[in-house]
Amino acid sequence: MLKRLLDSILGPLAGAGVLAGGFYSLYLAFLNSNALQGAVGGALILLGMWLITRARRIKTGPRL
Repeated sequence: MLKRLLDSILGPLAGAGVLAGGFYSLYLAFLNSNALQGAVGGALILLGMWLITRARRIKTGPRL
């Protein structure tokens, strides 16, 4: 039960943190005209969205 609670709280928080880091990296890439930093920012945005949706997925199995 504790693991499930931690997963439901920490998963979206970690995803939001990675998503915010990706947007910040993308902002810096546009500010400094750096294509590599923009690619990293785009990848972080996609990773953050994946983490958030993975945390919200319905988990099936025995309920205790």
